[in-house]
Amino acid sequence: MANALVGRKNLLDITYYPVILTRGSWEPSLPLENLKDPLLVNAAQSTNAAKASTQWEVDFSVPREIKTSVIPRHNLRQGARYRKRYTNTPNFIEDLTVNGGHAVGATSISLAGGAGSITVHANDYITFGSGTDVYKVTGTVTVPGGGTASITITPGLVSGLSDGMDVVCRTGNYDAPLRDTGWVNVWRVVYPWGTLPYGHPSFFTGTLSAEEIARTVMPIVDISPASLFARYELVELDDIDNADGCVRIPRHYVSSGWQPTINIAYGLRKGRISNTLTAGPRGGAAFYDVRPNQRRIGFSLNNIEFDEAMRNVEEIHEQLDIHEQLFFVLDPDDDVNLHRNAFLCTLEKIDEYDFPYYRRINAPFNLIEVME
Repeated sequence: MANALVGRKNLLDITYYPVILTRGSWEPSLPLENLKDPLLVNAAQSTNAAKASTQWEVDFSVPREIKTSVIPRHNLRQGARYRKRYTNTPNFIEDLTVNGGHAVGATSISLAGGAGSITVHANDYITFGSGTDVYKVTGTVTVPGGGTASITITPGLVSGLSDGMDVVCRTGNYDAPLRDTGWVNVWRVVYPWGTLPYGHPSFFTGTLSAEEIARTVMPIVDISPASLFARYELVELDDIDNADGCVRIPRHYVSSGWQPTINIAYGLRKGRISNTLTAGPRGGAAFYDVRPNQRRIGFSLNNIEFDEAMRNVEEIHEQLDIHEQLFFVLDPDDDVNLHRNAFLCTLEKIDEYDFPYYRRINAPFNLIEVME
């Protein structure tokens, strides 16, 4: 059993440095930017189920501390797999500038090189200066050191460029990644051997049946053994036989996360809140407006060392309040029950913590699941 993981602020929600999303093929009306939307009804949807279309890359602009990366909901089916990779290395050296001015709509951009030659690759994504408009390079070009060369981009420039603007690489190089999960099954074993009666459709596999998958929320949770500092994250999905003909992802959560040194104290409370409304005449049949229920969990982290508490409890309260989302995992080692005990949530309230001993803190938490 591993200590519980309490997520911190979603790195995709931090705006001090731009967070740029690229790659894949996504519906214009359901774009990749929806991964930043806290409302789960606003999903990103791929144009088809091909592997080249069902991937995306996050450029946080600067290295960020990452402990956990989560896709809390999706429409992936039996046999689907995922892979996540992380790196700090841009796909070309960021020592290029715009050579001369370029007008709105231009697709050929002249670049000036730095000290050495730099190759910009086909399918690299770039931005210019402090802008966030993203462009895809359509052909490989080498800019000689101290010289100039032109690249072709798509779409045409949304706004004009000035001489000397920096060229920012929004594509990472994953030849030697900081972390590579490899290909992992989305629908893992959830029934230990011997817990199902013979004849059950999952008796031999231990995985959910197609019927169960249709009604089950199975988060894709990747928890790094140790925190890493990465600028880029690449997420790839393999579900080419998806019956919907596409993948839908309503949120992407990436966070430093916190696994307290001392685990949750005994006495944890966990249950569900019914949101179903009922009405009916007195003494007559009841009528129900059925709505999804929510998980709620309450626990206390006791005897936390003072500095650990300030770095985590105090900052979680300050940064998240009751409206910012976090991801909670009761036991990261429990793969069988991960989907039962891990969920996207918010603080139900900001609880006061107390000081039972010198430089020790008891911190209660009350979390409530985020619904669509």
